[in-house]
Amino acid sequence: KHALTEADKIVLTALAESYDQGIYAIASSYGGLAARLLLQPIEENARLLFSRQAALMEKDKRIDSKSTLKDLDEMRKTFSFLLRTVCLIGLLFATIAVNYTSILLRLLAGYRWGSNSNAISALSAFCVYTAFLSVNGITEAFVYGVARSGKDIGRLSIVHAGVGGLFALTAPGFVGKHGAVGLVATNCICMVLRSLYSLYFACGYLGNGKMNLNSICRMFLGMPHPLVVTAFAISFAITRSSRDYF
Repeated sequence: KHALTEADKIVLTALAESYDQGIYAIASSYGGLAARLLLQPIEENARLLFSRQAALMEKDKRIDSKSTLKDLDEMRKTFSFLLRTVCLIGLLFATIAVNYTSILLRLLAGYRWGSNSNAISALSAFCVYTAFLSVNGITEAFVYGVARSGKDIGRLSIVHAGVGGLFALTAPGFVGKHGAVGLVATNCICMVLRSLYSLYFACGYLGNGKMNLNSICRMFLGMPHPLVVTAFAISFAITRSSRDYF
């Protein structure tokens, strides 16, 4: 996991020019504020909460099976609520904040960077990346919070290793063609793959060890309502129009 976190810096140092490194540094510094200030505290507290709930469920399992089902249902509700919350935060950045990055750069870094199209594009890409990062953070917090065997952690490590290999293969091409934006796009792909495995794990765990249609449907209860997603899509269209024409 640490290697995946530092992989973008390694790729930039090895493949990108100093200009692209500067663009990425600006974008990651300001784009990472949301992750550090909003998402990281949620993820850390969620991991502790899931861990306590899993420990309570293990304790009740020895006493009463009905209590175990009740604990599992409570954990399912907690996971759904937190997943929906971070999805909404991510959508806020991916649909609205993405269109105002030039204003943010002008306020924080000055007119020179605020009028730099490459810096604006890179920071906008980071806003989209925040949406993927939010989902991955809470789903992996669940895995780390409830995993009780080395086998579970080992599988997650294998997934991380596979994603790291994919990153190493695809990042040079993306960076060479699209610069800093290409690196952010590669990170987005990696986050999607990591999140898919974590969601797969959560489906099995919250389904009481069974991966079936019912457990998958319950997982989708944690996603924002389609009307909410539609409202965000409309907001994106409006804010994009206001940015381009006003």
